[in-house]
Amino acid sequence: MTALTPRLLTIAQMIEPGTVADIGADHALLGIYLVQKQIAPRAIVTDINCGPLTRAAAAVKSSAVSDHIEVRPGDGLRPIADHEVDTIVIAGMGGTVISEIIAADWEKSESFSRFVLQPMTKPEVLRDVLARRGWKILQEQAVLDRDQWYVIILCCPGQEPYTLSDLELEVGPHLLRADTAMKRDYLAHWRNRYAKVHASLMNSTRRENIQHIRACETKIARLEELLNEAQS
Repeated sequence: MTALTPRLLTIAQMIEPGTVADIGADHALLGIYLVQKQIAPRAIVTDINCGPLTRAAAAVKSSAVSDHIEVRPGDGLRPIADHEVDTIVIAGMGGTVISEIIAADWEKSESFSRFVLQPMTKPEVLRDVLARRGWKILQEQAVLDRDQWYVIILCCPGQEPYTLSDLELEVGPHLLRADTAMKRDYLAHWRNRYAKVHASLMNSTRRENIQHIRACETKIARLEELLNEAQS
């Protein structure tokens, strides 16, 4: 059985049974694992670069499930036909890049049932794009892997745009519920992060920083409130 890192394992646990395409798959470990565990009867792994494609093809060939996995070259969702799979996975890229991949062809993107997204940076950009388009954020998980926090977002196409607060955009609307120990640790991480920004701003004499200081204080207070509620 293919071994996954905590980050990839959390992604796998958020995927519902059905066909899957992993965009920018690199080593193809996720696709191999999903087929081995019979979560996906068939998987497609893609990448735009030759090196990752070669690694993916070699990994698939050496696995016992190569008949159920296809390796395709291509950019973004272009290698995948409309409605071809149930779930699209885009992990390990920046939030801006993931947003651009999805928004490059909304009609195609909205032909798939679910997306599992793991932005390495700028999750607020990704959440804002999803909200403005009306896509539903169904679930969010945070996982600590080798001393780094990762966020995974499960979402699906929708038709009713909505607005998220700054805190919801940055931390995540589902993660703010703090209903698990991991989520509470993640909120504490963000509280400490805002506290460092606040301290840095307080040491500055620039007048325009006052608004940012107040915003940080509001976010810190809200996170403290949520953490206290979770512990009571």
